[in-house]
Formats: sequence, C-alpha cells, structure tokens
Amino acid sequence: KHGGFVAEYETITIEQALKRFHNQHYAGKRSFKEVSYRITHLSEWLGKNTLLRDLTKKDFMRLRDQLLEEKYSASSVRNYFTVLTSLYSHAANEWLYPVDNPPSGISLPKPQNNIQRSWMGNEYERLMAQVEGKRNKYATAVLGTQLRISAWLGQRERMQEIAERMRQ
Repeated sequence: KHGGFVAEYETITIEQALKRFHNQHYAGKRSFKEVSYRITHLSEWLGKNTLLRDLTKKDFMRLRDQLLEEKYSASSVRNYFTVLTSLYSHAANEWLYPVDNPPSGISLPKPQNNIQRSWMGNEYERLMAQVEGKRNKYATAVLGTQLRISAWLGQRERMQEIAERMRQ
C-alpha cells in the first residue's frame, strides 16, 4: 500500500517507533520536551515490546477507556491520541510502512473549556488602547465573536482576506 514489504516494519516495537518518531518529527520543535513524557507513557501503556504492526483499533479504544477511567482530562486524552495518529501518518508517509492509522477515527471526549467571561472594569478599553489603526477593526470583530486573541493572531491573515472581500 505505502511501499510494499519493509523488513523493519515487521520487527519494530511501539516503543522503538515512538522514540524514532519523536526524534524525527518533533526535533527542534517547542513541544519536543512535553511530548517526550507522552512517548514514555504511551510506550508503557501499550507494552514496550508490543510490535507496532500488532496494535489494533481495539487496543487504542481500550487505551482511551483506560485514560478516562483514570480521570485524565479530555484535553490530555486528545493530546496522547494526537501523538499516536501522527506516529502512524509519519510511519506510512516517511518510513513507507504498510500501515493504516488505527488510532484515528476513535471518538474522543471533547474538552469543556468554553468559559463564558465578562469584561472587568476598564479591561476592554485598556485592550483596545493597545490595538492601533486598522487592527482595531479586526480586534473589535474578534472580541465580538469571543475568540481568544491567540486564536485571532493565528488567523489574522485569513481575517484580513475576509474583511477585504466584505469591503468589495
């Protein structure tokens, strides 16, 4: 499917695959250290010597259930599964392993972090004083939709394109 027979695929353990993936995919990224503890946990939970090729969707569903039973937050569960789905994508696309992506498509809990909050005192005025010129319009639009400013900063260019289209 992704490259035919790959001898290494037949013998690589989940621990070896996770460590190799971590060193290749996360090298130089800010999340390298944070993901390293997830790699260690996942290796232990899935069985360090379990072959990558032997893991099934049922194994990952059991892992999800175990994490929820142990009271891991929805965000933590999703973070662990992000590492796993990324591992399988990387294995298929970079290592040419003949794998599907068994951890993908498993329903995961949704974080309940949609906190409603109101402006306190002159918070709004102080924030708007920091935003100059044209950006003031965008900040007003973002604040009106209650997006986090960090989300807005990541999508600022997209918003500028939309605003431009709206002016036409």
